[in-house]
Amino acid sequence: ATRDVISVFRWRRRWRTAPLWGLRARNFFLHDARATDLVTAIRLHGGEASQVRNRFFNLPAIQRADLVAFLRSL
Repeated sequence: ATRDVISVFRWRRRWRTAPLWGLRARNFFLHDARATDLVTAIRLHGGEASQVRNRFFNLPAIQRADLVAFLRSL
């Protein structure tokens, strides 16, 4: 199954974002599992996601916490 996913990625030449449903059950994040929490996963995003990442970190702390709590509820 993993080999099939990688083949699709190579064919498309871009990464597919994993669905957010079931996020609360995950222990690792990003395509290579190098993040163990959501804030780290957001911090490690760059490229096309850099503007959204920057907007997240520019939010007041309480709003960041609320957003992370919402994501953990999915």
